[in-house]
Amino acid sequence: GIQAMDLLGRKLGMNKGKPFMDLFGEMQTTIVRAKDIPILEKAATKVEEVVNKLAEVAIHMGTTAMGPKVLAAFANAHPFQDATGDTVFAWMLLWRAVTAAQNLEKAKKKDIPFYQGVIKSLEFYAQTVLPITLGRFAALLNTSAVAVEIEDDMFPS
Repeated sequence: GIQAMDLLGRKLGMNKGKPFMDLFGEMQTTIVRAKDIPILEKAATKVEEVVNKLAEVAIHMGTTAMGPKVLAAFANAHPFQDATGDTVFAWMLLWRAVTAAQNLEKAKKKDIPFYQGVIKSLEFYAQTVLPITLGRFAALLNTSAVAVEIEDDMFPS
């Protein structure tokens, strides 16, 4: 909880958002490299979609946290942290897959399954986790305030 609140309340806006912008720049660099490798193109496109959505949601969450819906923003800080983590992990898998794909061409026979496994890990994550992450982002853009609006007497005794 506290780490999620720190992400939203402090780290997102730190140095006018420069750390996040730098991270997005690194992610985009990896995506561009991956899209030039045919075996990675489909997964790279999915990672790009999620990275772009994270950027949109980060702006939305930061703006919301500075406005009248500040409590609703912080009520959604944990799902935001989860979705951010999903996205960063996808980028790291893509980064590994770029290296694996480049090494696959000149790999020793015994190393080929390892490099193929790295690529398959990315494909699995892109096909099974990232669609869920996109759903989390859709929910975050709704900025549900239900957790803030519920009254104590609404809970049964």
